[in-house]
Amino acid sequence: MKTEDLANIFKLLGDESRLKIVFILFKNNSLNASDLLKRLNIEQPTLSHHMRLLLSYKIVTSKREGKFMYYSLNKDLMNYLSFVLKEGEVNY
Repeated sequence: MKTEDLANIFKLLGDESRLKIVFILFKNNSLNASDLLKRLNIEQPTLSHHMRLLLSYKIVTSKREGKFMYYSLNKDLMNYLSFVLKEGEVNY
C-alpha cells in the first residue's frame, strides 16, 4: 500500500465518529446499522455517510442478510496498519 493510501485511511480515522465505529466493530465483530446507532450519538443519515466512507476505503466490509446490512471491521487491513505503524515499512 502506498503512503498516499495510508494517509487517506488515517484521515478517515481522524473523525471521532468513524473512529468510534471502528472501535465498536472491533469489539463486536459484526453489527447492523440499528445496533451501531444504539451505541453512537448520531442520526441514521450521518451513520450512512460514515459507513459509505469506511466501505470505500475497505476499512469496513458489509454483508446483506435479509433486509439488514451487517458491518464488520476489515481485520486484514487493521493488521496491516498495525504492522506498518510498528515496523515502519511501507511502499513509497
